[in-house]
Amino acid sequence: MKLSRISKKNKKAAIEMSITTIIVIVLGITLLTLGLTWVRGLFGKISSITDTTFSQANIEVEKLSQGTDPFTYPNVIEVKQGNSAQIKVYVYNDGHLGSGVKDFTLTLTRSPDSKAPVDAVQAKIISQKTVKLDEGEQATFVIQVVSTASAPLGSDTTYEMKVTCSGCTRDYSTGGFAIDVSKAGVFG
Repeated sequence: MKLSRISKKNKKAAIEMSITTIIVIVLGITLLTLGLTWVRGLFGKISSITDTTFSQANIEVEKLSQGTDPFTYPNVIEVKQGNSAQIKVYVYNDGHLGSGVKDFTLTLTRSPDSKAPVDAVQAKIISQKTVKLDEGEQATFVIQVVSTASAPLGSDTTYEMKVTCSGCTRDYSTGGFAIDVSKAGVFG
């Protein structure tokens, strides 16, 4: 008789233990799901804020870079091995070559004194090469610089730029830039 009572209590305790375990597991999964949803929402908001901030910063940088200089460009372009970079070059028709609408053309040539192999580091114009500008107007040209993963480090590559204008007897403006290749990080 005593043996059957103990056996019933053990069964009852085992059932209570398994129900408690199931409840703890369900509560744990629920809390984990709620926590992951909250974290995902938090990172989504942070990402949105970051994107907005960087977009506003780019607009402000654009405003600063646009001026009344006939030709505005960076002197050095930094690119990591195996990656590419884009720069913007600004041409402003200041009217010193005469009034009216003129065609402005940007040409890009590799300097003969560049030491890096031609196929290791290259630059090319990826926007329109010729634009029409009236006096007081400005245009933006986009140049892409590409480096192979085995490109030599340093700034051994230079390019020369020239802006010509239709109906002008001389070049509108000239300039150049160096490409500084740096080592890519672990994740590129």
